[in-house]
Amino acid sequence: MKDDDKTRKPPWEKLVIRRVMQSTLIWAKPCSLFIASITAASAGPAAAVIRNGNNEDADKIFDLAAPASSMAHGRFQPPLFFSKGIFVEVGANVTSVLVQIRQEN
Repeated sequence: MKDDDKTRKPPWEKLVIRRVMQSTLIWAKPCSLFIASITAASAGPAAAVIRNGNNEDADKIFDLAAPASSMAHGRFQPPLFFSKGIFVEVGANVTSVLVQIRQEN
């Protein structure tokens, strides 16, 4: 085993899970997205936009949507790489959006 292997964190120690209820910057540096899920309120269908960057003006990567009173999710293998960070833009009727990322830097 190399000396630098002894100090390097295992990959799972860089995993972060975030649950958000409003538009939020998840991570401001490069990261990889493994899971994204959305839960809709009973009032109607819910939608969120996952963006590569730090705000609502960043490049749109994909939409996440769910019918009223349900949830939908995406699991990405291999994970999706976000070179500028990850921003979640939350729309109407969203109870929550959950993401699992790995910090790359």
